[in-house]
Amino acid sequence: MLWGSIAGKANAQYSPETYPNEIYTQEKYASKIDSLRKLCGHRKKIPQEFELQTLLAISHYPDLYRARIQFIYRKKVQLPIAARPAMGFLDLFFRFRKGRQYKIVMRTNTPYMLNRTFDEQVGIIGHELAHIQFYRHCSSVGLFRVGFCYLTSRRYRWRFELDTDQRAIDFGFGHQLLRFPIYMYSRDIKAYMKTKGFLK
Repeated sequence: MLWGSIAGKANAQYSPETYPNEIYTQEKYASKIDSLRKLCGHRKKIPQEFELQTLLAISHYPDLYRARIQFIYRKKVQLPIAARPAMGFLDLFFRFRKGRQYKIVMRTNTPYMLNRTFDEQVGIIGHELAHIQFYRHCSSVGLFRVGFCYLTSRRYRWRFELDTDQRAIDFGFGHQLLRFPIYMYSRDIKAYMKTKGFLK
């Protein structure tokens, strides 16, 4: 099983053998949801309609198995889905990095998610989790710096998202991004996957 193979091998996330050319389907993985909840569902608040997709995506990120992650629906947000660290006083100044909370904010009834295949939804959530994987290693000052640059510089924002796509590929989502590219072009995804050994 995919999640069983990485439970004790946190350093295997870059291995093409760990993450093969997998097409996720609800039919194939619905019976595994209890195992996934046990592996990486702790401290998560996930809407039922995206629970399996999210757990499958989290299973690629051993660092996030016990991270505090909450999905939030909002009617009026700029992006259809976005991951961000919680910016409360406790989170920024009193919690260690491993104890921070993270939010995945999704626009209510957004076609961006609802009109995708199950596999594409896993890939989209995998991209957002790549943001959280990055945030986990930032100091509070670093988070402020990233947020400021993201909001004020279009060039920084584009580079940041391209780097996030690459990080998602590193953790095994290249085939999902090929089926539904988010920021990188398909040709660049293929080229990067080849450098990582995910494509021959």
